[in-house]
Amino acid sequence: YSLSNGHSLIVANGEQRRDLDLLGILVNEYSVAVALLPPALASLLTIDHLKPLQYLIVGGESCDITTMIRFSQHCQVFNAYGPTENTVTSTIHAFSCGDGSTNIGKPLGNVQAFVVDVNFQLVPIGVPGELLVGGMSVSRGYLNHPDSTEERFVDNPFSPGERVYRTGDLVRWFNNGDLGFLGRINSQVKLRGFRIELGEIESVLSTI
Repeated sequence: YSLSNGHSLIVANGEQRRDLDLLGILVNEYSVAVALLPPALASLLTIDHLKPLQYLIVGGESCDITTMIRFSQHCQVFNAYGPTENTVTSTIHAFSCGDGSTNIGKPLGNVQAFVVDVNFQLVPIGVPGELLVGGMSVSRGYLNHPDSTEERFVDNPFSPGERVYRTGDLVRWFNNGDLGFLGRINSQVKLRGFRIELGEIESVLSTI
């Protein structure tokens, strides 16, 4: 994105990634306006480390709400989601106070998103299901791992001749067309015969 839009691309070296103060010096020295950071790192940084920043993109793992609120008072924060198998970023959400940290936004322009049940049927708005992603960004599969490729890269049930990637992530649609991330499919448990989505519980707790 940076190079294709005429900007400079600044890549922190190993020492700078390990030392927060050195990373802050780098950001300030080059007046970095946009930064893509993993939430674990962002949570350790202060506003002083990222003074020139206009846009902060967090992605790669769930970001806690306090980090997003803290930086949203200084710059625009985006919550990005996407698996490597779909060339990373698949959806993105412009965070604002009042949002939950689980909101991963809408699919990018070249990405298709489907939320399905165990029978690959589309689920209604608000109902948890597995996220399938399709479109131009879906990779060919795993090198030298045909079984894993066959399991995760499947025929698109809604568009013959195309493939989708089974993310294994549990999500749900919001009324405004955004997606909410609830966790991994395998985090589901049963209690007295009822299926309980642990990610959904975490989602509610994060808003308290």
